[in-house]
Amino acid sequence: FGGPLLIFESLCSAFNQEVPPSTEAIRFALSLFVPYYVLPVAFARINTEKVLGVGWAPPLFCWMAFWWWIWITMHIAELAPYRRGGKWNNPAEGWWAMAWTGYLLVVVAVAGCRYSTRSVYRIPGNVVHDFLVSLVAYPLVICQISAQEVIQGAPFDTQVSPLSPEYKPEPAAEEVQATTRSYDPASFGINTEVPS
Repeated sequence: FGGPLLIFESLCSAFNQEVPPSTEAIRFALSLFVPYYVLPVAFARINTEKVLGVGWAPPLFCWMAFWWWIWITMHIAELAPYRRGGKWNNPAEGWWAMAWTGYLLVVVAVAGCRYSTRSVYRIPGNVVHDFLVSLVAYPLVICQISAQEVIQGAPFDTQVSPLSPEYKPEPAAEEVQATTRSYDPASFGINTEVPS
């Protein structure tokens, strides 16, 4: 999935590659400026509540909106001086730390949604990768999550959360090989003799 970055691929290939639709640019802009709206909507569309047993969209919206605006307002507060007694003061020194804490908490929410989306669709990966990609390119991660259902279709209804008691993991490769080696065709009435 290239998402909005496909425009660069299209430009570099002299438009031999397909140009992404304008909806990708709109989705990217929304993901960049209002991720607290785009991500919960996409996450609810993937229907993680049915698959994972968790209804995360409303609390996710509140969490992300709060910390997103903390990130922005604390940076503004850091820069906003005031005048008292004839001289300019800046009482908000150090608020940048709270601002970046807010950003990191938004990134944690995005990484958690990416991890859950991968779990629902059984896409290989790990949490560290999810966090680092979300830290560096959160709008692209949100675009990827919101396009996942379009690309791969709705998730399987039969999937169960790995945290639920009904979860039955698929057998490991060693178990499959062990059962394959112990297969005896004669026990099923199959003649294995080669005619001479």
